[in-house]
Amino acid sequence: MGGFARKEYEFLSELGLGPRNPGCFVNGAWSGSGPVVASLNPTNNQASSFFPSILKVIAEVIEASIEDYEEGLRACADAAKIWMQIPAPKRGEIVRQIGEALRTKLQYLGRLVSLEMGKILPEGIGEVQEIIDMCDYAVGLSRQLNGSIIPSERPNHMMLEVWNPLGVVGVITAFNFPCAVLGWNACIALVCGNCVVWKGAPTTPLITIAMTEIVAQVLEKNNLPAAIFTSFCGGAEIGEAIARDTRIPLVSFTGSSKVFLLLILVVGLLVQQNAHKRYGKCLLELSGNNAIIVMDDADIQLAVRSVLFAAVGTAGQRCTTCRRLLLHESVYQTFVEQLIEVYKQVKIGDPLEKGTLLGPLHTPTSKENFVKGIEVIKSQGGKILFGGSGIDSEGNFVQPTIVEIAPSAQVVKEELFGPVLYVMKFQTLNEAIEINNSVPQGLSSSIFTRKPEIIFKWIGPHGSDCGIVNVNIPTNGAEIGGAFGGEKATGGGREAGSDSWKQYMRRATWPHLVVAMDFMVRFWGMSDKAPEVISAACACCGLTEDCTPEYIESVREQFGGRWVCGLCGEAIEDEIGRAGRWISIDEALSRHTSFSERFRAAGPPVDTVEPMIAAMRQLLRRSLDSPRATASSTRRSVEEDAGEAGGTAARRSLARPSSYLSTAAR
Repeated sequence: MGGFARKEYEFLSELGLGPRNPGCFVNGAWSGSGPVVASLNPTNNQASSFFPSILKVIAEVIEASIEDYEEGLRACADAAKIWMQIPAPKRGEIVRQIGEALRTKLQYLGRLVSLEMGKILPEGIGEVQEIIDMCDYAVGLSRQLNGSIIPSERPNHMMLEVWNPLGVVGVITAFNFPCAVLGWNACIALVCGNCVVWKGAPTTPLITIAMTEIVAQVLEKNNLPAAIFTSFCGGAEIGEAIARDTRIPLVSFTGSSKVFLLLILVVGLLVQQNAHKRYGKCLLELSGNNAIIVMDDADIQLAVRSVLFAAVGTAGQRCTTCRRLLLHESVYQTFVEQLIEVYKQVKIGDPLEKGTLLGPLHTPTSKENFVKGIEVIKSQGGKILFGGSGIDSEGNFVQPTIVEIAPSAQVVKEELFGPVLYVMKFQTLNEAIEINNSVPQGLSSSIFTRKPEIIFKWIGPHGSDCGIVNVNIPTNGAEIGGAFGGEKATGGGREAGSDSWKQYMRRATWPHLVVAMDFMVRFWGMSDKAPEVISAACACCGLTEDCTPEYIESVREQFGGRWVCGLCGEAIEDEIGRAGRWISIDEALSRHTSFSERFRAAGPPVDTVEPMIAAMRQLLRRSLDSPRATASSTRRSVEEDAGEAGGTAARRSLARPSSYLSTAAR
């Protein structure tokens, strides 16, 4: 193919896409040795009798093979050793740059999402904006990956919890949110120090390539290994390889329907089973069967507007799409009548055209499943109140549908991935909550009411059993600051905000005995042989006979057999080690009669020398009186004495050895 089949596809060149594209990004190079597949336009995918397959193909992609995958994983695992050593705030800066790069391509990327996936243009642009916002969120998070300090039950001990990178995180995303779900996972995984292996949906390969190209450019600009972000276009074979790979400690899987009813759940369970076989972790976001409850005191106009887009937005292909509408019997008839009126106003058509509210389903198979699903609904007693048919056109268009049906019908328990809304009555709040919780899935739910007592019950232990519990807003949508995910058959994983970052890291509990790290103070002087450190006291045992040569040697071994000078930053032999015992203050000072002069020669600013010497001498005397003082109180005493003797400059100079000792101890 010399060029794109249609002029309206030419904007794709701005995203680095062409008529045929390698779909495997491995170690900084695009390749692909798998089959060639076509990305189809869901709005116009019917072949012309004069030009077979031309009109429906946006572009072609060469998918990855298992050999490509193996090469990519090896490179990614090697890159992880480098990436995890970079400080988290520096990693955050890289993610910030990724967000800025995405911002420059916002309109092009949003248009590509609408073209290839089928959602309306405002949704396509909004989805790309969501990953940009996720980058911003992750930048702040990069400075807040905090651990904990835990009191120990043992004397002279303390415990800390620290968080370390996992290494490589696998991300498998679905067609309905090909950008946003990547952002929820990859932005957090990257700032947490992990490399990312991404397999996008097989039906949205152009989005996978375009997103990867933008990330790759940022990594190259910063002279970082390209394998930090590795991606593959491919099908189930690549997805299964990721799920089984023992080199990937965490796999995040977001699934969507490819065949009718429960294939999402089946695929998700396979991922979970494979992950468990390799003793790995997994985040699953598999399906939703979300309900909106409208109480008798609700704002009806607000609820009608909310239900409309929650049910028909993205052609009913969101995980959070409203699929069940529970109406109090006193408002049932009025609400249904108003809802049907607004459904009549829904514009169905090209998602790139202004004013369109309902675009096509993603694939011809999705349309076939919709038609079959309507027949199943009718066979189980469902009454079609509006819509209920496919639309005869060149694309995958169907009518938005409202169905009156009993909550006990089997089809209600399942997720039909399309714009089908089940409506049903209830009499009491408890009945409504029971219906809400009666399905296998537990992603999102919502209630419309003005009564605080109803709200508190709804969000409490006897209310909704979903992961997302809304009040007076629809079920669809997600804020990046909140953890996204659900319970039961939805999978139980959480992505995006809150403390979801902990799933992308390895928790390490660190109990330790307080020994060498807690030397109260070190002084600098000169001996006949080399610079040395004189330790005046030990916070663990003080100046006692317990400090035998053997004990001293065991402490020295914690620093590789050498002491560390906090002033010059070099490892040097200690007079204590040579003497085999602790040196008293008088002895230490008598050995260094020209202490002040040699201290000046060690390098502190001239205006701080005398205040520092004075503070040190005072602290030496004080430490003999209270040898078991803690390291923190000692440092505070140094700073106070320095402040009395010489002010801020002395405090800054004194802080240096303390900071260095903390680093050395770690």
